[in-house]
Amino acid sequence: MTNLAGCADCRSCATSGPKKPGSKTRRVSTALLTYGVSEVGRDVLPGCPGCGHKMIYHGPDPKPLSSKTKAVIAVTVCALMAIGAVANQEEEEAQRQADMVTVPDLVGEILQDAQDEAQAAGLWNLESEDAWNQGREQLWDRNWHVCEQNPAAGEKVDEDTQVMFTTAKFDETCP
Repeated sequence: MTNLAGCADCRSCATSGPKKPGSKTRRVSTALLTYGVSEVGRDVLPGCPGCGHKMIYHGPDPKPLSSKTKAVIAVTVCALMAIGAVANQEEEEAQRQADMVTVPDLVGEILQDAQDEAQAAGLWNLESEDAWNQGREQLWDRNWHVCEQNPAAGEKVDEDTQVMFTTAKFDETCP
């Protein structure tokens, strides 16, 4: 808080003495008072030991802000906050859309190739099941082909969405 000491109303301030009207300190103080910021700050800043004026503001006490001025300030602050919130939501939605992955068409592919293509597209949560409901495990993926997939080809999904392949043995037809 350099150059804030020195009061126009007394000569007993702690440092440099009276400030000239129009000095940088007075301009900053006036700007703060114009916007009402110093109403809070004046209660916590140290006072001039000679006259008691708060060190951020040297000179006659300002007029209190009218109710209308306070209302205008409040409305302006609320409007700026709302604009910021809307802009933030739009940015988040754009980022979410950018993170979406288009599911490739994998029906008819060998299971291993389908898994490789899905991973190349950015989909890693992959599962497979027996299309004939016989509970058979797909241990050797090259012996199975994809009958159905969920989600369907062309859908946009998050990268952590599970892709389920319904499969049949390579020499079997799909149900």
